[in-house]
Order: sequence, then C-alpha cells, then structure tokens
Amino acid sequence: RFYAPHPVDEHWQDFHTCRFIIPAFELFKNSDGTFLAANFLWEKDARFLQRLDQMVYELEHLNFSPTNGRKHQPQIIRRVDYPGREHWEQSIDAALQAFRSGVLEKIVLARKSVFECAEGLDPVWLLQRLRALNPGLFYFCFQFAGGRAFIGGSPERLYKRTSQLLKTEAVAGTRPRGTSPEEDFRFGKELITSSKDVREHRYVLESIGQALSAVCETVDTDDELSLLKLSRVQHLICRMQGILRPGIGDAELLQRLHPTPAVGGSPKEKAIAAIRELEPFDRGWYAGPVGYVGRASSEFAVAIRSGLITGRELALFSGAGIVEGSTSDGEWDEIENKIGNFMKILTEQ
Repeated sequence: RFYAPHPVDEHWQDFHTCRFIIPAFELFKNSDGTFLAANFLWEKDARFLQRLDQMVYELEHLNFSPTNGRKHQPQIIRRVDYPGREHWEQSIDAALQAFRSGVLEKIVLARKSVFECAEGLDPVWLLQRLRALNPGLFYFCFQFAGGRAFIGGSPERLYKRTSQLLKTEAVAGTRPRGTSPEEDFRFGKELITSSKDVREHRYVLESIGQALSAVCETVDTDDELSLLKLSRVQHLICRMQGILRPGIGDAELLQRLHPTPAVGGSPKEKAIAAIRELEPFDRGWYAGPVGYVGRASSEFAVAIRSGLITGRELALFSGAGIVEGSTSDGEWDEIENKIGNFMKILTEQ
C-alpha cells in the first residue's frame, strides 16, 4: 500500500497491506535465453509426488494463446471523478496556503477517475494494449480474486539492486509530448528551463539523496537533468547510483526510499498527513512499490499510471506534483494527460 495506516476501503480488501508471492510458474528472459520455471516446496512424503503431478498437469494446460482484443473492447457507460472539479480546486487552494504558511514545500495530489463499462473488463487484454502503446515501462498485473485486478505501466523505478550496487532515479515535472519534432523540442526545453518544475524535481532529488547517504558508502549522481520521454508526456529525470553498506537489505531500502516526494511530498510526514485529509479516496496500492526480490538482485517500480478493475468498473489513478505556482486547471490537465493511454484504449473504435 502507498500508506499502510490509512483505512482500507472495500475495493482494496483483497490486496492487504503488502504481498510477496512465490509464483507457481514464471517466464523470464536474460542474456542466456528464455526460460519457464516451476516453483514448489520439496517435502519428504507422498505430498511431494502429488504436488509434482499437479504441477505437470497445470503446466500442460497453461494457455499461451493471445487474447482476442476486439472481443473485449469496452463500452463506457459513465465516468465519475474523485475529487470532482470543484473539490479539486479547493484542494489546490489548501495546498497553496500550506506553502505560503511554511507547512509544506510540495504535495502530490491524486485523482481517481471511475469508468463504468457495459461488460466486465479483461485485465490481460488491457495490459497488452497498454504495452503496445508505450513499450519499455514497468508493467504489472495483480489479480488475487476473480473480479479485481490492479494493473499499470509505470515509468518510475524506485530502485534496482544488483548485489551491492544500487540504482535509482528522481523523476518529477511534466510536459506533454509535441505533435511535431519542433513542438516536442519546445515542450522539452520549456520543462528543463522551468524554475517551478526544476524546484519540484529538486525536492525529490534531495530526499532520495539523503536516503542513499544513509545506506550507501558512495553515491554518484548525474551532472545534469535530462528528459524522460514517454508516449504522451515527458518528465525531468536524474539518475543516481551507490554502493550499499554491508548488511543493508531490501526491507530497509523500501522503508527509506518509499514514498519519495515524487508521489508524496515534502516534508514527507506532513505531506502524507495532508494527502489523507485532502484526497477523498483510499490510494490502496496506487503509488506503492511493486517488484521482486531475488537472491542476488531486486527491483521495484512505483505503481503510478495504474488502475483497479472491479468487475465492470475501472478506477484510474494518477497524480500531480503541486508546488508554489501550480494552478488547479494546469494540474487537472496534467493528470488527464497521464491517463491518456488508458483513455485512448477505452475510447478507440
């Protein structure tokens, strides 16, 4: 979850505070090839052979056929935003007042847009369509009970650990992609020279830097900001890496790095308290860490640009970083841009 102490609403009941899973089957690819692995507990009794027979049966019946996209094309019946436009404007005003009074420096406010469709949604098909629109992101799909699935494609890595080498990145600030190379360049230049967006990014960079200093022997940071260009938006990004101190594990890394000001705010605790007060919904796993832990490596992304499927409903979550100088209209439009790939799939004919 983004914030464990927050009360859980009914839509997130199946997901709990956190879950780590040993998959029955995993398909993975590396420099040596593509592999399908089966995982099960070894036991010194007849149950082991029974389980082995069951695994062979399940393996033989795995379905690798592609999903028929047209069969699952959704038809939207209605849309409701939480908060609505008026409540959103009030929340932005409250944030700006908190900046002026010195309580906050930055806060990330999110919106939940709920789409009711004529039929149930297929999360696998939806994920396939998202990947086709914007390959190269961190894609995920969690479905623990029949009717609910949490899916998304995140551009933001929380961290990657390979032995003692730790890599992470600070991502903040947003502009749309241009409709031509010239317009795209103009938007990118506008972003990288914007004092507001650079200041917003600095809060993220400084927070991550402080966290790395506490767990790393050495830390290296990019000399300059660069642009992370996605299919619909572009962001400021600065990459960082360090050598972990002996004894630092993934549990401590998750506690120190999450949530960054890219999804929470600054100062961290005050921003989270304000989020709980201003947002009229439970974030659940939105903006929380999703990833894996292995023997010699681990990697987690931040579960943004995501949605929760509950039967015929799709709740899309996205947020905007609010700092001094932000406007309610500008941040609302930014969120609309960030859910643009989902919207393209939902409305295409």
